[in-house]
Amino acid sequence: SGVQFNVVSQTATRGTDFEFAGTYLFAFFSLGETEKEINIPVLDDETKEPIGEDFLVRYRTWSGTHQPVMENWEAEVTILDDDHGPLPYLG
Repeated sequence: SGVQFNVVSQTATRGTDFEFAGTYLFAFFSLGETEKEINIPVLDDETKEPIGEDFLVRYRTWSGTHQPVMENWEAEVTILDDDHGPLPYLG
């Protein structure tokens, strides 16, 4: 069994604020395994932005027969602003 997941932009933009390769990705579970970690890199673009930007991670479980066995679930992820904007020119 496994989990199919994708990422949906909200106020955060794919390719500018975070990276996600592909449309859907799968994480497969071994017998007895109950947790998986997925990695979605956050990009530092140096653009001054609102306090936080959001994207959704949508996922659903799959059986060994490649059929969905649960409803879709989603988690909202907020990227907190760590960008400073361009440095001022003093000259």
